[in-house]
Amino acid sequence: MTTYAQLQADFPGWAKRTDLAALIPGFVALFEARAGRKLRTRCQETSFAGTIASSVIALPAGFLAVKTLWADGGDNAALKAQGLEIVAATSTGGRPTLYAVGGSSVRFNGVGAVSGIYYAAVPSLVLTGTNWLSVQSYDAYLFGVLAEASMYQMDEQRAGVYLARADGVLQDVINTDSRDRFSGPLQSRTRVLPTRHYGVQSLAGSPAPAPAPVPAPAPAFSTYFAGDYAVADYVV
Repeated sequence: MTTYAQLQADFPGWAKRTDLAALIPGFVALFEARAGRKLRTRCQETSFAGTIASSVIALPAGFLAVKTLWADGGDNAALKAQGLEIVAATSTGGRPTLYAVGGSSVRFNGVGAVSGIYYAAVPSLVLTGTNWLSVQSYDAYLFGVLAEASMYQMDEQRAGVYLARADGVLQDVINTDSRDRFSGPLQSRTRVLPTRHYGVQSLAGSPAPAPAPVPAPAPAFSTYFAGDYAVADYVV
């Protein structure tokens, strides 16, 4: 279950309607717009390359957001995002150091070629028949389209149920991407703490204080009289 054709076949049974088939493309587009505002995953990362002309480079189709940009021929240091006013006010004749996204282009404060990575929108399922999101999480499409159809029918209760299901799947996609992006084998490390002849080294780096000496118990004694003398018996 990964294709648009499958979604078209499944929709009537879930929606309990057979007269909405012509509206499914619109429902799909609405769901994809919603998904595009939420998702920023590795599957959306796309290479960016262009040459600055009149301080700008046109944005590619399906652009959502910049992940990183750098000037070619330099040290590949990431350019810093700033407001359009700041970028325009700091224009130089050398390699750019700043950029700003505005309208349908990216403005830079320098000249030359620029490369990078941007997040692209989910490809239209209607046009492509299948895409990475339908393959990875078909249920996001199914519940998302059902939510849009329920809102079209002014059924707010059912729309809320399906919308919560669709958003839950999208959040699972985000969580899985974050987990896999930074996953790796666990590594154990052993730390050996130095010791000193007068005590054990503490975790803070200073020697642990030596224990206080335990005083010997005071001797107990009893006194008795023998004739004119008092005699004390010590008990140790």
